[in-house]
Amino acid sequence: MYCFPIRDSDYGCLLTDTEAIKTADFKELPNGNYEITIVLNSEKTPEAVTDKHSTVAPSNHGAIFQPLPKKVIDDVLKMDIVAAITEDVEFSYTYHDCKVVVEYEPETNHIIMVKQISHVTITGSGRVTLIRLNVKKQEYINEMHVINIEY
Repeated sequence: MYCFPIRDSDYGCLLTDTEAIKTADFKELPNGNYEITIVLNSEKTPEAVTDKHSTVAPSNHGAIFQPLPKKVIDDVLKMDIVAAITEDVEFSYTYHDCKVVVEYEPETNHIIMVKQISHVTITGSGRVTLIRLNVKKQEYINEMHVINIEY
């Protein structure tokens, strides 16, 4: 699939660096399945996987989430219509407290449900037409639920 679990990847998780994990929890559910919860440490401008056959992710968040690559934003800023009304745009973003919750069924060795919650802090400045904008901080939260997975 194109966007699950990692965009453009044949793999469900490429995270191998345990130092990237802020917290992890594992519990057995009443139905006999397991719930695994992982929260990652903050990461500035993480990159997504770009090669579906890659076995290594370019960033910790890219190993388990679908972070928006900086290049995508830069390319939008270069588009004719956007470039015509903006100038001196600078921005940065940090993914933080991003959590993935997985329900795993041990009898079938299948993932039943995946929930991902991404928190992104964005800062920036620039000029839009005649207005100077300084974004001290804004918060972006993205939540994705994947259910009814068929094998």
